[in-house]
Amino acid sequence: MRYFDLDEANRILESIKSVIYDFIDKRDEITDLIERVSIVDDELEKLYIYSVLEEKKNELNKLIYEISSSGATVKGLNPLLLDFLSKNGSQDIWLCWLEGEEEINHWHGIDEGFMGRKSVNLLREDKYKSF
Repeated sequence: MRYFDLDEANRILESIKSVIYDFIDKRDEITDLIERVSIVDDELEKLYIYSVLEEKKNELNKLIYEISSSGATVKGLNPLLLDFLSKNGSQDIWLCWLEGEEEINHWHGIDEGFMGRKSVNLLREDKYKSF
């Protein structure tokens, strides 16, 4: 797997922002369709909504693939959570971005997960750029 320093991960994040916005729009459309199908009584309309839902899911999967192709690892869908593999000295870490954040401001250990997020200010530049 490829390792990223913070600047590089933030540049990639910026370069895929349009894909991220498309993902969020598509995800919200799917959420609306799921809510709509739950209140529709007409079986024919339900079938139509299910077919549209499948199409939207396929489009969403393509966007996830595009995001992943950038080097980001998709860790959550709602909210969108992206991680970029990095190092802090010899320790592998994830640089962590959460939907709504302007840039990557957090990191966590490989096994810590989202709840272990810490400020990137705690990373020493000489340690996380040493790969």
